[in-house]
Amino acid sequence: MDFIIRRQGKSLFFTFLLLILVSGFWTFLLLIERDQSTPEVILPSEVVFTEKETIEIKRHPEIPSLSESLVSWSDIPVDKNAKVLTWPLSQIPHFKDSDNASCIPRSFGYSKQQAENLFKTEGFYTCDKGKDFLSFRDNKLEINCPEGSDSSYVLGTLPEEEVLNDSKMRPRWKKYEGEVDSGRSEYAFGKCGDIKQGILKNKFLKSASDRAFNTTEKLKKEMNIMGKVRPLTVLFVLFDAYSRYHFYRNSPKTLEFLNSQAVNGTFSEKFTIYDFLINNAHAENTQPNLIPMFYGYNLRSHKIRLEGYSYNNQSDTWKFKDLQKEAIWKHYENYGFVTMFSYDTVWNYMTQSTGRKVLTDHVATNFWHASSEIFGYPDFMNYKRCIGNHYSHYYTLDYTKQFIRNYQENNKFAYIHLSQAHEYAGTIIKIVDDDLKEFLEDTLKYYNEKEEDLVIMLVGDHGKHVEPYDTYPEGYVENQLPFHILITNKELVNKMSADEFLKHNTQRLVSRFDWYMTLKHLATVPYGSLKPNSDLYLTWRSMTDSNHSLSLFSEKVDNYRECSDMKIPLHRCSCLPFFKVEEKLYSSEPLTTLGRLGIFAVNNRIKNDNSLEFCKKITFKEIIQAEFQELNDKDESKTYRIRVTIHEDEKASFEVYGLLTSKENLKKMMKKDEDGEIYPVANVVVENRKEEMAIQVQEIIRVDPYAGICEEIAATLGTKSAYCICRKPQNYDFTKNITPPKERIFNQLKKKLKVQLASFNETCYESCMVKDTICQQWGFELINKLEILKEPWNKDGGGYEIWINDTHVEEFNDIQILEYSNRTALSFEEADDGKYNLLFGNWTKMSCYLRDEEVQLLCPCV
Repeated sequence: MDFIIRRQGKSLFFTFLLLILVSGFWTFLLLIERDQSTPEVILPSEVVFTEKETIEIKRHPEIPSLSESLVSWSDIPVDKNAKVLTWPLSQIPHFKDSDNASCIPRSFGYSKQQAENLFKTEGFYTCDKGKDFLSFRDNKLEINCPEGSDSSYVLGTLPEEEVLNDSKMRPRWKKYEGEVDSGRSEYAFGKCGDIKQGILKNKFLKSASDRAFNTTEKLKKEMNIMGKVRPLTVLFVLFDAYSRYHFYRNSPKTLEFLNSQAVNGTFSEKFTIYDFLINNAHAENTQPNLIPMFYGYNLRSHKIRLEGYSYNNQSDTWKFKDLQKEAIWKHYENYGFVTMFSYDTVWNYMTQSTGRKVLTDHVATNFWHASSEIFGYPDFMNYKRCIGNHYSHYYTLDYTKQFIRNYQENNKFAYIHLSQAHEYAGTIIKIVDDDLKEFLEDTLKYYNEKEEDLVIMLVGDHGKHVEPYDTYPEGYVENQLPFHILITNKELVNKMSADEFLKHNTQRLVSRFDWYMTLKHLATVPYGSLKPNSDLYLTWRSMTDSNHSLSLFSEKVDNYRECSDMKIPLHRCSCLPFFKVEEKLYSSEPLTTLGRLGIFAVNNRIKNDNSLEFCKKITFKEIIQAEFQELNDKDESKTYRIRVTIHEDEKASFEVYGLLTSKENLKKMMKKDEDGEIYPVANVVVENRKEEMAIQVQEIIRVDPYAGICEEIAATLGTKSAYCICRKPQNYDFTKNITPPKERIFNQLKKKLKVQLASFNETCYESCMVKDTICQQWGFELINKLEILKEPWNKDGGGYEIWINDTHVEEFNDIQILEYSNRTALSFEEADDGKYNLLFGNWTKMSCYLRDEEVQLLCPCV
């Protein structure tokens, strides 16, 4: 096999499109061969720019003023008799003029039977429904416990301390002796005896309201607007990993409410709904989909601008804040909106793109960080997600309702991130249905009485991830077609003459860049009408990565739009169906070559990250599934999607996407990964093809769930977790010399743990929660080995924190150790001499939810 790998210092073709609208330079396309480390574009003036400088030029044009581009609403006649007919919401798409559209997916997701086979609905838990005993009254925290109950409380962090990512919020409980001044904190926790509750309150910020009002007044003056502007609220409610079909499967009450009350009924006279059928994701996971909507360009461009900067480095914070000036929430702030950002997960994959500080008026994220400690639920678990007597998502929606009411006279923008659909079972998301229906009903009822405009977007960043047990090709389609439902008032639609555009666009291929342009456009609505041919609109478009991007309120998507127009990778294009490859061809070319290239790319990444001491070099085993996609170009190119297994882990599997085309064509289509590395390429011989052919990896996805000790090791190493088939602690001989890297990594992992002894018949989940910590399954794999527990190199603060009941054990060497082969758990038992013996048994059966009536379990808590 002829492997071709390009790295720094090797030749590479780069294609750059440089649009200079204001400075007067002309636009042209230049194909050059350059050093990958310093790609360059040569302008007519012979000024040389790096790739990073080229992006910066594109992102910093001269922005035309609002008055030069907007037409005052008072100058635009509105047909008050115009009727906006709302189409009913239906899972099965109905196309009005499909003959005129070039992109109509053959499938939109799993059939009813396939979904029933995959998603087994089990009995759903409910949170312990008790009376709320926590309240904020006149900024005072009050706890009303039953008589005789001891009460205590924890006040939340200050607003300026709100941060994204995994920040440990160790609670310090104080005895409650009467109402407590909560200061500027927006959340708190309380206990009545052993019962815990949380409370989250959006507190009015006069400074934010005044700033938004003053900005609005300034823009009114610029536009010569007399009197008040009509306030606008934009709510961007995003569900992580929620496809359109999955939304229809799991939200019967929400859909029934919308169809009966908003399509026909109480709210139908004022509001209308648009369901975007071909809302194509740009990638399989969150970052590549949100960055285009937040910033208007692809993730690769964003990473180039952040090259050399890390959110973990305090001195680099300025860079992330500087780039946030271009984020969509800062855009709304600049147009006189009060802004809000809510994120309900601890593990936040957006941090490396946004930094840990989000620059909005209100940020709500620490509440969930602290709640995960106090109530003991990790992210994305298929179990209870309760914060006291409410589901975790309840607080997000309730906080948003408070935000709406606090700023009645202001324009408002809110980004609301919900993670309940991000789970393996595919059915936990059903618990959101009641609260989402109630939230929409409450919000529409509120705005039904207001002379304000409202836009609610219910959004998925991408669809549900494919699982190992899922071999249906429709699973790929579900991941690529997240839902996007838009609810707005008819008066706004009529004023903007947008109904024809919106209805047309619900049935055409829509991209993340379109939503970016739409969000940018909506921010101007309080002040006037922005036309697609205006200088401001065209400048915004020039800043995106596609000159086909548009506001869905003001332009029709072209009937012949293709995925390539919107920079959607062809192997991610829902318009191009995949077809099954016959199983007898799995061991033939070019499939086997693609499989080996994919494994080569995984190994190469691990090697480049200097992680081979912990992550195994893996080897290709076999292909267990394969499909192909016809690209219909002159080279008769094909995209392949194959699922491969490896020898080193029988449970691990990867999906590898590859492009097969002529060698000449591939020179123009070279694919890089998100870090700018060229994916591996190989020459292949294809039957009945005269020209020289080549195949290149386009993407690699880990299919099996890989959360656990390997993910923790990879995160500590700084390598890609999905690629790390790790050497687990039990595979090491700790009686021999431990290399400095191993000592450093395992010490960092141990520092995360607080190991404690559970009571008899108590699960580790329950035991950890008592100490306001979370049981972590990966911790069992770390403490399962005797040598680790009594290791002599455990020093300099690198050891565990060990608790037996309320006694802190300083050293493991003070504990006698026995091995019990008939036990199924790690545990302690008290010996006759008053010391403790460690019972060391079958660790593979250990679980955070295991009980043992005979021994007290040893629990790894974080």
